[in-house]
Amino acid sequence: MAKIKWLFNETLGRLNSLEGSLLRYALSATLLLALPSCLISAVVLFAQEEDYLYQMLQVLSRFLPEELIVQVFDYFLQEEGLHRPLIVSLGVSVALASKSVMHFMLLGKKEHQSQIPFWMLRILSIVLMIQLGGLVIAQAVLIRVFHLNVMVSMEMTLFCMLMMFYRGVSLRRSSWYDEIAGTAIAWSGLHGIALFFFFYIRTIASTDLIYGPLSTIVIVFLSSFAVSNVLYLGYSMNEVLRRHRCCKPHYPKAEKMGERIWKF
Repeated sequence: MAKIKWLFNETLGRLNSLEGSLLRYALSATLLLALPSCLISAVVLFAQEEDYLYQMLQVLSRFLPEELIVQVFDYFLQEEGLHRPLIVSLGVSVALASKSVMHFMLLGKKEHQSQIPFWMLRILSIVLMIQLGGLVIAQAVLIRVFHLNVMVSMEMTLFCMLMMFYRGVSLRRSSWYDEIAGTAIAWSGLHGIALFFFFYIRTIASTDLIYGPLSTIVIVFLSSFAVSNVLYLGYSMNEVLRRHRCCKPHYPKAEKMGERIWKF
């Protein structure tokens, strides 16, 4: 019981810290900027997979206004010659989403006093985002080839993506097993947002009456902030547990290269 209380206090302290508050707001802003290009990329990539797009719509509607997603899907599904928008959207998605990863890596660099150069962290963040995108594409391919249950596959992919994300942004060496605690918290938190957040927005808050046509923008802002808090909560829990175990650097070669450049 004492360890659980200690873990709760340490994690809550990180959430309320100055760095934690700044990172959560920066992360929510980056998610807002990356959202349009990510939606466009998803629609263009899976334009021929109607069942997959429908299930994706059901999942996204838990966090975003359904009418907004439907308008984006309908518009780009009716357009022809979307190769150029696809390339642009994929580039913007990777650039902006990798910026979110950079927020976590920079915080870890400061906490652990790592000497990994900034440009190398930038490369690592882009590689991690490409890996996460590849996992989504691999999931769609497996669903098509083996006729897997779409919702179950999406839930498993979400858990794997969260674990890969926390594993990638960590600058301390740890096993995949060490990321389960924060991943489970973040995965449960995202489902908690889906179950309770929009129930509150649609039934109690009455955003349509208060904000009128701006209610969609307000809901998107609130949703992105809630998601950023959940992601940082899982990261904080993993970092507290990792610091308690005194893990070694996760990128030792990059660490050594950074020390050489720093000395030079």
